[in-house]
Amino acid sequence: MEITVIDDALQVEQFQGWLSTHATQVVGRAGMCFLSPLATWISERTGCLCGTDDLFYGRAAVANCSWHLLPQWAVRFNARLERIAFCPVTGLEALQELAHIKTTIVFTQAA
Repeated sequence: MEITVIDDALQVEQFQGWLSTHATQVVGRAGMCFLSPLATWISERTGCLCGTDDLFYGRAAVANCSWHLLPQWAVRFNARLERIAFCPVTGLEALQELAHIKTTIVFTQAA
């Protein structure tokens, strides 16, 4: 069974908007496959429990060898959160990390 994802489900702007609406709430725990902020958002978007792991995302009920590639911004976001692994993350804290990632990507593309 394949994961059902809306075409724009993994757009950084959509994730940013979701984080903004949850700025004061805990949106996940850093470094946890099924509880990370990104996994929580994907789960909400798809209507099923999903996880993220390094380069991939997918449904909990599907073997991770069938998971899909994450976009580069999402890989960098998850990697950045690894430094505070297992800690609760609010929407605002995630937005701050995302802002750093977006700045890095823009700077890299401009070079």
